[in-house]
Amino acid sequence: MPLKSGSKYSTTGFSPAQLSPNETEHQFWRAFFDLDPERDFLSKFLTALPKDEYLHAFKSVLNTLFTTCIKFAGSSEEDTVVRMRAIETLSIVLRCILAKHLAGWEVMVVFAGEINESDRVFMEFIETMDRILADDRAPAAIRHRVLQLAIVYTCGINQLSPGAYLLRRDLFPSLVNLVKSPETQRYTFEATLLLSLLANFHRSDAAKLNPYLQHIRDSGDVVFMERICWAANFACDAAVRAYQEISDDSIPTFAKTIGILITSLRPDRALSSRPLDPPRELFKNQLQVNVTSRPIEASVSLLPLFEFLFFNPLFAQVFTDTTHSE
Repeated sequence: MPLKSGSKYSTTGFSPAQLSPNETEHQFWRAFFDLDPERDFLSKFLTALPKDEYLHAFKSVLNTLFTTCIKFAGSSEEDTVVRMRAIETLSIVLRCILAKHLAGWEVMVVFAGEINESDRVFMEFIETMDRILADDRAPAAIRHRVLQLAIVYTCGINQLSPGAYLLRRDLFPSLVNLVKSPETQRYTFEATLLLSLLANFHRSDAAKLNPYLQHIRDSGDVVFMERICWAANFACDAAVRAYQEISDDSIPTFAKTIGILITSLRPDRALSSRPLDPPRELFKNQLQVNVTSRPIEASVSLLPLFEFLFFNPLFAQVFTDTTHSE
């Protein structure tokens, strides 16, 4: 039965005190997150709910679950497993609800309870993610899961007004630390992807207010830039190799990898008298067998490359040096 914090009955469930009268509310939720989440059930349940249910019957439940997940995820005193499951639950809830294409004010109502509480709730959410990302003492697995959570929120919120909370708390230092830390440098691809997504929030009408664009322009951290090039090289190389398993046996270089991906986007290819790409049928079986490993997904590594190459002259030099060293 859905849960609701507080002392009153709800049309959708009972309070923790009513469900477990011998435990405090904190003990109840700790036991709740100590259980492995029913991922499929929760995803299907939230996906099947009509939007109106989010805003009315289940609003209190979702608000309580959201804020409680934040509290447990951000508590360094909690067991790692409990924190990881709180983060995973939060990720499922965000992904499913934001997929409903709610308006900005509706997102605030669902997760904060009411619009007047949105600043407090969403800033606590962003600040919690920032603290974990920047915490070198936190387990790498938790920092990685929070990084993925931030990507889920950023992509799900798209250009809606609650995305502006990501601009009010500058995540750039935490992302740089994540990329340069030996324990978490393997997550460079996702960290720089998040940075690029953040840089594109209301880019056309509020670029001067976006701190991430400014950081990309002004950054002089060569080590950070080298890590971006390394991650892009790895991701693009993996994408090209996956395509080569189907249509091309040649061994790629970094320059060739970038060239193939960028050339495929040229407008004049559409005017060619003969197909320059393999027929779609070549990829049909591969896509059906393993949708999660489609080669094209890795090509999003071009996004941070584009952002830095376009805005930062120093990065262009680092990128050139990296290419020549291949």
